[in-house]
Amino acid sequence: MSYPTMLIGELCGNGVVELQTGPFGSQLHSYDYVADGIPVVPTEAIKERRIASQDLPKVTEETASRLSKHKLVLNDILFARRGAQATGQTAIVRSADVGAICGTGAIRLRVSQKQSKVSPSFLSHFLSSPEAIAWIRAQAIGATMPNLNEGIIKRLAVPVPGIEQQEQIAAILDDLDDKIELNRRMNETLEAMAQAIFRDWFVDFGPTRRKLEGATDPVEIMGGVVKDAERARELADLFPDSFGDNGLPTGWSFTKLGDAFIVKIGRTPPRKEKQHFGGSLSDVPWISIRDLGICGTFISESSESLTEEAAAHFRVPLIEPDTVVVSFKLTVGRVAIADRPMISNEAIAQLAKGTKKRSPWFAYLWMKSYDYSQLGSTSSIANAVNSKSIKSINFYDMPNTVEAGFDKLVSPLFELIRVRLKEIRTLAATRDLLLPKLMSGEIRLGDSEELDLSPAVSRAS
Repeated sequence: MSYPTMLIGELCGNGVVELQTGPFGSQLHSYDYVADGIPVVPTEAIKERRIASQDLPKVTEETASRLSKHKLVLNDILFARRGAQATGQTAIVRSADVGAICGTGAIRLRVSQKQSKVSPSFLSHFLSSPEAIAWIRAQAIGATMPNLNEGIIKRLAVPVPGIEQQEQIAAILDDLDDKIELNRRMNETLEAMAQAIFRDWFVDFGPTRRKLEGATDPVEIMGGVVKDAERARELADLFPDSFGDNGLPTGWSFTKLGDAFIVKIGRTPPRKEKQHFGGSLSDVPWISIRDLGICGTFISESSESLTEEAAAHFRVPLIEPDTVVVSFKLTVGRVAIADRPMISNEAIAQLAKGTKKRSPWFAYLWMKSYDYSQLGSTSSIANAVNSKSIKSINFYDMPNTVEAGFDKLVSPLFELIRVRLKEIRTLAATRDLLLPKLMSGEIRLGDSEELDLSPAVSRAS
Protein backbone atom coordinates (compact mmCIF):
# COMPACT_ATOMS: atom_id res chain seq x y z
CA MET A 1 0.00 0.00 0.00
CA SER A 2 1.35 3.40 -0.95
CA TYR A 3 1.71 6.31 1.42
CA PRO A 4 -0.75 9.22 1.33
CA THR A 5 0.41 12.21 -0.71
CA MET A 6 -0.04 15.96 -0.64
CA LEU A 7 0.85 18.66 -3.11
CA ILE A 8 3.59 21.01 -1.99
CA GLY A 9 1.06 23.78 -2.63
CA GLU A 10 -1.25 22.20 -0.04
CA LEU A 11 1.61 22.01 2.44
CA CYS A 12 2.24 25.70 1.78
CA GLY A 13 -1.46 26.47 2.37
CA ASN A 14 -1.38 24.60 5.67
CA GLY A 15 1.69 26.50 6.84
CA VAL A 16 3.83 23.37 6.86
CA VAL A 17 6.32 24.69 4.29
CA GLU A 18 6.98 27.99 2.52
CA LEU A 19 8.61 28.81 -0.82
CA GLN A 20 10.83 31.80 -1.58
CA THR A 21 12.46 32.53 -4.95
CA GLY A 22 16.00 33.89 -4.75
CA PRO A 23 16.66 37.62 -5.17
CA PHE A 24 15.91 39.16 -8.54
CA GLY A 25 18.78 40.35 -10.72
CA SER A 26 17.87 43.94 -9.81
CA GLN A 27 18.58 43.09 -6.15
CA LEU A 28 21.90 41.32 -6.71
CA HIS A 29 24.26 42.69 -9.37
CA SER A 30 27.59 41.42 -10.66
CA TYR A 31 29.33 44.37 -9.01
CA ASP A 32 28.00 43.25 -5.60
CA TYR A 33 30.37 40.28 -5.58
CA VAL A 34 33.61 40.55 -3.63
CA ALA A 35 36.67 38.36 -3.05
CA ASP A 36 35.84 37.61 0.58
CA GLY A 37 32.53 37.75 2.39
CA ILE A 38 29.21 35.91 2.77
CA PRO A 39 28.73 33.02 0.28
CA VAL A 40 25.94 33.11 -2.30
CA VAL A 41 24.61 29.80 -3.64
CA PRO A 42 24.27 29.90 -7.45
CA THR A 43 22.39 27.41 -9.60
CA GLU A 44 25.48 25.37 -10.48
CA ALA A 45 26.35 24.79 -6.80
CA ILE A 46 23.13 22.82 -6.23
CA LYS A 47 23.75 19.15 -6.88
CA GLU A 48 22.89 15.72 -5.46
CA ARG A 49 21.32 16.96 -2.19
CA ARG A 50 24.35 19.07 -1.30
CA ILE A 51 25.75 22.50 -1.91
CA ALA A 52 29.13 22.42 -3.62
CA SER A 53 30.73 24.96 -1.30
CA GLN A 54 34.03 25.38 -3.12
CA ASP A 55 34.59 28.71 -4.89
CA LEU A 56 31.13 30.14 -4.17
CA PRO A 57 30.67 33.80 -5.11
CA LYS A 58 30.57 36.15 -2.11
CA VAL A 59 29.03 39.46 -1.08
CA THR A 60 29.75 41.91 1.72
CA GLU A 61 27.97 41.64 5.08
CA GLU A 62 26.14 44.84 4.17
CA THR A 63 24.75 43.27 0.99
CA ALA A 64 23.90 40.06 2.87
CA SER A 65 22.02 42.12 5.46
CA ARG A 66 20.05 43.81 2.68
CA LEU A 67 19.14 40.34 1.38
CA SER A 68 18.45 38.92 4.85
CA LYS A 69 15.16 37.29 3.85
CA HIS A 70 17.19 35.07 1.49
CA LYS A 71 19.61 33.95 4.22
CA LEU A 72 19.71 30.16 4.55
CA VAL A 73 18.99 28.29 7.77
CA LEU A 74 19.58 24.67 8.70
CA ASN A 75 17.50 22.17 6.67
CA ASP A 76 16.34 24.66 4.04
CA ILE A 77 15.92 22.92 0.69
CA LEU A 78 17.11 24.59 -2.50
CA PHE A 79 15.78 23.92 -6.01
CA ALA A 80 17.95 24.88 -8.97
CA ARG A 81 15.51 26.91 -11.01
CA ARG A 82 17.17 27.48 -14.37
CA GLY A 83 19.46 25.90 -16.92
CA ALA A 84 20.56 22.27 -17.04
CA GLN A 85 20.61 22.14 -13.22
CA ALA A 86 16.87 22.85 -13.18
CA THR A 87 16.22 19.32 -14.39
CA GLY A 88 15.87 17.91 -10.88
CA GLN A 89 18.83 19.14 -8.83
CA THR A 90 18.08 19.98 -5.19
CA ALA A 91 20.16 20.41 -2.04
CA ILE A 92 19.54 20.52 1.70
CA VAL A 93 21.30 23.13 3.80
CA ARG A 94 23.75 21.58 6.25
CA SER A 95 25.53 23.23 9.18
CA ALA A 96 28.43 24.46 7.03
CA ASP A 97 25.98 26.21 4.65
CA VAL A 98 24.00 28.14 7.29
CA GLY A 99 24.16 31.91 6.79
CA ALA A 100 24.81 31.75 3.04
CA ILE A 101 22.49 33.66 0.69
CA CYS A 102 20.12 31.92 -1.71
CA GLY A 103 21.23 32.94 -5.21
CA THR A 104 19.11 34.34 -8.01
CA GLY A 105 19.04 30.95 -9.72
CA ALA A 106 17.47 29.06 -6.82
CA ILE A 107 14.15 28.64 -5.03
CA ARG A 108 14.20 27.99 -1.30
CA LEU A 109 11.75 25.67 0.46
CA ARG A 110 11.64 25.98 4.24
CA VAL A 111 9.83 23.54 6.50
CA SER A 112 8.23 25.35 9.41
CA GLN A 113 9.81 24.56 12.77
CA LYS A 114 6.37 24.95 14.39
CA GLN A 115 4.95 21.86 12.67
CA SER A 116 5.57 18.19 13.34
CA LYS A 117 4.17 16.61 10.21
CA VAL A 118 7.01 16.76 7.67
CA SER A 119 10.70 15.93 8.15
CA PRO A 120 12.96 18.23 6.09
CA SER A 121 15.46 15.40 5.57
CA PHE A 122 12.73 13.01 4.41
CA LEU A 123 11.37 15.64 2.03
CA SER A 124 14.85 16.32 0.67
CA HIS A 125 15.42 12.62 0.02
CA PHE A 126 12.11 12.36 -1.80
CA LEU A 127 13.05 15.31 -4.00
CA SER A 128 16.21 13.45 -5.03
CA SER A 129 14.25 10.31 -5.94
CA PRO A 130 13.92 9.22 -9.59
CA GLU A 131 10.17 9.86 -9.39
CA ALA A 132 10.55 13.48 -8.27
CA ILE A 133 13.44 14.21 -10.65
CA ALA A 134 11.50 12.81 -13.62
CA TRP A 135 8.45 14.92 -12.69
CA ILE A 136 10.51 18.12 -12.38
CA ARG A 137 12.25 17.46 -15.69
CA ALA A 138 8.92 17.00 -17.40
CA GLN A 139 7.45 20.18 -15.92
CA ALA A 140 10.42 22.56 -16.34
CA ILE A 141 9.46 25.15 -18.96
CA GLY A 142 11.64 26.28 -21.84
CA ALA A 143 13.07 24.05 -24.57
CA THR A 144 16.45 25.81 -24.73
CA MET A 145 16.83 26.89 -21.10
CA PRO A 146 14.66 24.85 -18.67
CA ASN A 147 13.20 26.89 -15.82
CA LEU A 148 11.34 26.16 -12.62
CA ASN A 149 9.07 28.47 -10.69
CA GLU A 150 7.12 28.30 -7.44
CA GLY A 151 3.91 27.43 -9.29
CA ILE A 152 5.48 24.30 -10.79
CA ILE A 153 6.94 23.19 -7.47
CA LYS A 154 3.56 23.63 -5.75
CA ARG A 155 2.05 21.06 -8.13
CA LEU A 156 4.49 18.35 -7.06
CA ALA A 157 2.88 15.61 -4.94
CA VAL A 158 4.99 14.32 -2.05
CA PRO A 159 4.43 11.24 0.16
CA VAL A 160 3.46 11.99 3.76
CA PRO A 161 3.72 8.90 5.98
CA GLY A 162 3.67 9.44 9.74
CA ILE A 163 6.45 11.62 11.09
CA GLU A 164 8.11 8.70 12.92
CA GLN A 165 8.14 6.71 9.70
CA GLN A 166 9.61 9.71 7.86
CA GLU A 167 12.35 10.10 10.44
CA GLN A 168 13.22 6.39 10.33
CA ILE A 169 13.45 6.47 6.53
CA ALA A 170 15.48 9.66 6.60
CA ALA A 171 17.87 8.21 9.22
CA ILE A 172 18.72 5.24 6.99
CA LEU A 173 19.25 7.39 3.90
CA ASP A 174 21.14 10.06 5.89
CA ASP A 175 23.51 7.41 7.18
CA LEU A 176 24.33 6.30 3.63
CA ASP A 177 24.72 9.91 2.51
CA ASP A 178 26.99 10.67 5.47
CA LYS A 179 29.26 7.77 4.52
CA ILE A 180 29.33 9.00 0.91
CA GLU A 181 30.13 12.55 2.04
CA LEU A 182 32.91 11.33 4.35
CA ASN A 183 34.53 9.44 1.47
CA ARG A 184 34.12 12.47 -0.78
CA ARG A 185 35.82 14.76 1.74
CA MET A 186 38.64 12.29 2.30
CA ASN A 187 39.20 12.21 -1.45
CA GLU A 188 39.27 16.01 -1.56
CA THR A 189 41.96 15.93 1.14
CA LEU A 190 43.99 13.31 -0.72
CA GLU A 191 43.83 15.23 -3.98
CA ALA A 192 44.75 18.46 -2.15
CA MET A 193 47.84 16.67 -0.82
CA ALA A 194 48.82 15.63 -4.35
CA GLN A 195 48.14 19.15 -5.62
CA ALA A 196 50.37 20.63 -2.88
CA ILE A 197 53.28 18.40 -3.93
CA PHE A 198 52.63 19.26 -7.59
CA ARG A 199 52.66 23.00 -6.89
CA ASP A 200 55.86 22.76 -4.85
CA TRP A 201 57.71 20.74 -7.49
CA PHE A 202 56.35 22.15 -10.75
CA VAL A 203 54.95 25.63 -10.03
CA ASP A 204 57.12 27.03 -7.24
CA PHE A 205 60.12 24.79 -8.06
CA GLY A 206 60.57 24.41 -4.31
CA PRO A 207 63.37 21.81 -4.25
CA THR A 208 65.56 23.87 -6.62
CA ARG A 209 64.80 27.13 -4.81
CA ARG A 210 65.61 25.63 -1.42
CA LYS A 211 68.92 24.34 -2.78
CA LEU A 212 69.68 27.85 -4.06
CA GLU A 213 68.88 29.22 -0.61
CA GLY A 214 71.51 26.94 0.88
CA ALA A 215 69.47 23.99 2.16
CA THR A 216 71.52 20.78 2.37
CA ASP A 217 69.28 18.48 4.41
CA PRO A 218 67.33 16.31 1.91
CA VAL A 219 64.20 16.34 4.06
CA GLU A 220 64.30 20.15 4.12
CA ILE A 221 64.99 20.33 0.37
CA MET A 222 61.86 18.28 -0.27
CA GLY A 223 59.78 20.58 1.92
CA GLY A 224 59.31 18.01 4.68
CA VAL A 225 56.88 15.96 2.59
CA VAL A 226 59.13 12.90 2.76
CA LYS A 227 60.35 12.16 6.29
CA ASP A 228 62.62 9.22 5.45
CA ALA A 229 66.09 10.69 4.92
CA GLU A 230 67.21 8.12 2.35
CA ARG A 231 64.06 8.48 0.28
CA ALA A 232 64.24 12.27 0.56
CA ARG A 233 67.86 12.18 -0.67
CA GLU A 234 66.85 10.13 -3.72
CA LEU A 235 64.23 12.74 -4.61
CA ALA A 236 66.41 15.77 -3.80
CA ASP A 237 69.10 14.45 -6.14
CA LEU A 238 66.62 14.65 -9.03
CA PHE A 239 66.53 18.45 -8.87
CA PRO A 240 69.26 20.82 -10.08
CA ASP A 241 70.49 23.69 -7.91
CA SER A 242 70.06 26.39 -10.56
CA PHE A 243 67.63 27.82 -13.10
CA GLY A 244 68.05 28.13 -16.85
CA ASP A 245 67.34 31.18 -19.00
CA ASN A 246 63.80 29.88 -19.60
CA GLY A 247 62.97 30.23 -15.89
CA LEU A 248 62.79 26.48 -15.36
CA PRO A 249 65.20 24.33 -13.36
CA THR A 250 68.36 23.74 -15.40
CA GLY A 251 67.84 20.94 -17.91
CA TRP A 252 64.06 21.42 -18.08
CA SER A 253 62.30 22.93 -21.09
CA PHE A 254 58.85 23.59 -22.47
CA THR A 255 57.11 21.36 -24.98
CA LYS A 256 53.55 21.23 -26.27
CA LEU A 257 50.80 18.99 -25.01
CA GLY A 258 50.39 17.68 -28.55
CA ASP A 259 54.03 16.54 -28.53
CA ALA A 260 53.80 14.88 -25.11
CA PHE A 261 50.54 13.03 -25.87
CA ILE A 262 48.46 11.92 -28.81
CA VAL A 263 45.43 14.18 -28.44
CA LYS A 264 42.30 12.39 -29.66
CA ILE A 265 38.79 13.82 -29.92
CA GLY A 266 35.58 11.86 -29.42
CA ARG A 267 32.65 11.69 -31.83
CA THR A 268 28.85 11.67 -31.82
CA PRO A 269 26.77 9.55 -34.22
CA PRO A 270 23.70 11.21 -35.78
CA ARG A 271 21.23 11.69 -32.93
CA LYS A 272 18.28 10.83 -35.15
CA GLU A 273 19.69 7.33 -35.70
CA LYS A 274 18.56 5.93 -32.35
CA GLN A 275 19.97 2.48 -32.97
CA HIS A 276 23.51 3.71 -32.26
CA PHE A 277 22.74 4.70 -28.69
CA GLY A 278 22.80 1.71 -26.40
CA GLY A 279 21.23 0.68 -23.15
CA SER A 280 22.63 -2.75 -22.40
CA LEU A 281 25.51 -3.65 -20.09
CA SER A 282 27.63 -4.70 -23.08
CA ASP A 283 27.54 -1.21 -24.61
CA VAL A 284 30.47 1.18 -24.34
CA PRO A 285 30.29 4.07 -21.80
CA TRP A 286 30.16 7.33 -23.79
CA ILE A 287 31.14 10.28 -21.63
CA SER A 288 30.00 13.90 -21.87
CA ILE A 289 30.76 17.22 -20.20
CA ARG A 290 27.95 16.56 -17.72
CA ASP A 291 29.56 13.25 -16.71
CA LEU A 292 32.86 15.03 -16.10
CA GLY A 293 31.04 17.48 -13.87
CA ILE A 294 29.85 14.84 -11.40
CA CYS A 295 32.41 12.03 -11.53
CA GLY A 296 35.23 13.22 -9.27
CA THR A 297 38.89 12.43 -9.94
CA PHE A 298 38.21 9.17 -11.81
CA ILE A 299 35.41 8.57 -14.29
CA SER A 300 33.97 5.10 -14.76
CA GLU A 301 30.30 5.73 -15.53
CA SER A 302 28.40 7.74 -18.10
CA SER A 303 24.82 8.86 -18.60
CA GLU A 304 24.80 7.47 -22.15
CA SER A 305 26.46 4.67 -24.09
CA LEU A 306 27.05 3.63 -27.69
CA THR A 307 26.79 0.17 -29.12
CA GLU A 308 30.08 -1.47 -29.98
CA GLU A 309 29.03 -1.45 -33.63
CA ALA A 310 28.39 2.31 -33.57
CA ALA A 311 31.71 3.02 -31.84
CA ALA A 312 33.53 1.03 -34.52
CA HIS A 313 31.51 2.37 -37.47
CA PHE A 314 31.98 6.04 -36.52
CA ARG A 315 35.59 5.42 -35.45
CA VAL A 316 35.11 6.84 -31.98
CA PRO A 317 38.57 6.69 -30.35
CA LEU A 318 38.82 4.32 -27.40
CA ILE A 319 39.96 5.83 -24.11
CA GLU A 320 42.25 3.44 -22.26
CA PRO A 321 42.23 3.20 -18.44
CA ASP A 322 44.36 5.82 -16.63
CA THR A 323 44.04 8.24 -19.55
CA VAL A 324 43.37 11.90 -18.76
CA VAL A 325 40.29 13.41 -20.41
CA VAL A 326 39.40 17.12 -20.60
CA SER A 327 36.40 19.07 -21.87
CA PHE A 328 37.11 21.83 -24.39
CA LYS A 329 33.67 23.00 -25.51
CA LEU A 330 30.85 24.80 -23.68
CA THR A 331 32.30 24.13 -20.21
CA VAL A 332 36.04 24.19 -20.82
CA GLY A 333 38.53 22.54 -18.47
CA ARG A 334 36.67 19.74 -16.72
CA VAL A 335 39.28 17.04 -16.12
CA ALA A 336 39.18 13.41 -14.99
CA ILE A 337 41.06 10.13 -15.35
CA ALA A 338 39.39 7.19 -17.10
CA ASP A 339 39.02 4.23 -14.76
CA ARG A 340 37.95 1.76 -17.47
CA PRO A 341 37.83 1.56 -21.28
CA MET A 342 35.46 4.29 -22.50
CA ILE A 343 34.67 6.60 -25.40
CA SER A 344 33.49 10.22 -25.51
CA ASN A 345 31.63 12.76 -27.56
CA GLU A 346 33.29 15.53 -29.59
CA ALA A 347 33.47 17.94 -26.62
CA ILE A 348 36.03 15.74 -24.86
CA ALA A 349 39.73 15.36 -25.66
CA GLN A 350 41.83 12.49 -24.38
CA LEU A 351 45.57 12.59 -23.75
CA ALA A 352 46.52 9.21 -25.16
CA LYS A 353 49.98 7.75 -24.57
CA GLY A 354 52.68 8.91 -26.98
CA THR A 355 56.17 7.57 -27.55
CA LYS A 356 57.38 8.74 -24.13
CA LYS A 357 55.75 7.42 -20.95
CA ARG A 358 54.14 10.27 -19.01
CA SER A 359 52.59 10.09 -15.56
CA PRO A 360 48.77 10.27 -15.69
CA TRP A 361 48.82 11.86 -12.21
CA PHE A 362 51.16 14.63 -13.38
CA ALA A 363 49.08 15.20 -16.53
CA TYR A 364 45.83 15.28 -14.50
CA LEU A 365 47.16 17.85 -12.03
CA TRP A 366 48.69 19.90 -14.85
CA MET A 367 45.38 20.07 -16.70
CA LYS A 368 43.49 20.80 -13.47
CA SER A 369 45.74 23.76 -12.69
CA TYR A 370 45.90 25.16 -16.23
CA ASP A 371 44.33 28.57 -16.92
CA TYR A 372 42.15 27.80 -19.94
CA SER A 373 41.14 31.44 -20.36
CA GLN A 374 44.49 32.13 -22.01
CA LEU A 375 43.48 29.88 -24.91
CA GLY A 376 40.72 32.28 -25.91
CA SER A 377 37.31 31.27 -27.28
CA THR A 378 36.53 30.05 -30.77
CA SER A 379 32.78 30.61 -30.42
CA SER A 380 30.73 33.78 -30.11
CA ILE A 381 27.85 31.77 -28.63
CA ALA A 382 29.56 29.74 -25.91
CA ASN A 383 32.94 29.05 -24.43
CA ALA A 384 34.89 26.72 -26.70
CA VAL A 385 38.41 26.03 -27.85
CA ASN A 386 39.45 23.71 -30.66
CA SER A 387 41.67 20.65 -30.61
CA LYS A 388 44.53 22.68 -32.07
CA SER A 389 44.39 24.95 -29.02
CA ILE A 390 44.49 21.95 -26.69
CA LYS A 391 47.53 20.57 -28.47
CA SER A 392 49.27 23.95 -28.14
CA ILE A 393 49.10 24.02 -24.33
CA ASN A 394 52.56 24.34 -22.81
CA PHE A 395 53.85 21.24 -21.02
CA TYR A 396 57.15 20.37 -19.38
CA ASP A 397 59.88 18.34 -20.98
CA MET A 398 62.06 17.25 -18.09
CA PRO A 399 64.19 14.26 -17.08
CA ASN A 400 62.19 11.05 -16.89
CA THR A 401 63.51 10.50 -13.38
CA VAL A 402 61.73 13.61 -12.05
CA GLU A 403 58.33 12.59 -13.38
CA ALA A 404 58.90 8.99 -12.29
CA GLY A 405 59.79 10.18 -8.78
CA PHE A 406 56.64 12.30 -8.63
CA ASP A 407 54.57 9.40 -9.97
CA LYS A 408 55.87 7.05 -7.28
CA LEU A 409 55.24 9.61 -4.53
CA VAL A 410 51.63 10.48 -5.41
CA SER A 411 50.45 7.13 -6.82
CA PRO A 412 49.37 5.85 -3.37
CA LEU A 413 47.23 8.98 -2.95
CA PHE A 414 45.48 8.46 -6.28
CA GLU A 415 44.98 4.75 -5.63
CA LEU A 416 43.29 5.58 -2.31
CA ILE A 417 41.07 8.05 -4.15
CA ARG A 418 40.19 5.31 -6.63
CA VAL A 419 39.28 2.87 -3.84
CA ARG A 420 37.09 5.42 -2.06
CA LEU A 421 35.33 6.36 -5.27
CA LYS A 422 34.39 2.71 -5.71
CA GLU A 423 33.05 2.72 -2.14
CA ILE A 424 31.03 5.84 -2.96
CA ARG A 425 29.53 4.13 -6.01
CA THR A 426 28.60 1.07 -3.94
CA LEU A 427 26.98 3.18 -1.22
CA ALA A 428 25.16 5.30 -3.79
CA ALA A 429 23.86 2.19 -5.57
CA THR A 430 22.53 0.87 -2.23
CA ARG A 431 20.88 4.20 -1.46
CA ASP A 432 19.38 4.49 -4.95
CA LEU A 433 17.99 0.96 -4.66
CA LEU A 434 16.38 1.67 -1.28
CA LEU A 435 15.16 5.20 -1.97
CA PRO A 436 12.19 4.52 -4.28
CA LYS A 437 11.16 1.45 -2.27
CA LEU A 438 11.16 3.41 0.99
CA MET A 439 9.40 6.40 -0.54
CA SER A 440 6.67 4.31 -2.15
CA GLY A 441 5.98 2.27 0.97
CA GLU A 442 7.13 -0.96 -0.69
CA ILE A 443 9.57 -1.29 2.22
CA ARG A 444 8.05 -0.26 5.57
CA LEU A 445 9.93 0.47 8.76
CA GLY A 446 8.19 -0.14 12.09
CA ASP A 447 4.51 0.19 12.66
CA SER A 448 4.12 3.98 12.88
CA GLU A 449 0.60 5.12 12.21
CA GLU A 450 0.19 7.34 9.17
CA LEU A 451 -1.13 10.79 10.07
CA ASP A 452 -4.15 12.28 8.40
CA LEU A 453 -2.76 15.72 7.58
CA SER A 454 -5.89 17.18 6.03
CA PRO A 455 -8.92 16.22 3.98
CA ALA A 456 -6.82 17.15 0.93
CA VAL A 457 -4.65 14.07 1.38
CA SER A 458 -5.06 11.65 -1.49
CA ARG A 459 -3.94 8.11 -1.70
CA ALA A 460 -1.79 6.97 -4.60
CA SER A 461 -3.21 4.06 -6.48
